Amino acid sequence: MTKGKKLENILSIKPKDNFEELCSGCGTCEAFCHAAHYDTEGKKKSAIKISGENFPVPGGYKCNVCNQCGICAKECPSDAIYKDKMIWKIDYDKCDGCSDLEFPICVDKCPTDSMHSHPDEEYPIKCDGCGECVEICPLGALEYKTKQRVVGK
Repeated sequence: MTKGKKLENILSIKPKDNFEELCSGCGTCEAFCHAAHYDTEGKKKSAIKISGENFPVPGGYKCNVCNQCGICAKECPSDAIYKDKMIWKIDYDKCDGCSDLEFPICVDKCPTDSMHSHPDEEYPIKCDGCGECVEICPLGALEYKTKQRVVGK
């Protein structure tokens, strides 16, 4: 390894390799994510999104959840996105939701469309790595992934 560089572990929540075969589109992961963070019923504020229309038949579903790439943090004009134990999180004391813009910059720049806004919320919605979705998925279609990458000069 080149001098000044180090390995960094990155934790993220991912669909399993055979996700399309496993996922039935039940939405349990979305509902638990929403409830864990907003203490209300629904799915619209979930940080994980499942798309497809075959419920309850498995197959053809896609999962959209933050891959912890950190681009949101690089693009945030108020430095409100920080790394905590391998997960990029939003510091709500610093975040202004890019109040004068239609969409927060982090939402607009997210390469995986994993961050989103909701009209009832002042701040963008982003996966914080809590793992509720992984733990509750009745078909085991989600998992934690850890990877290493080289960082530094």
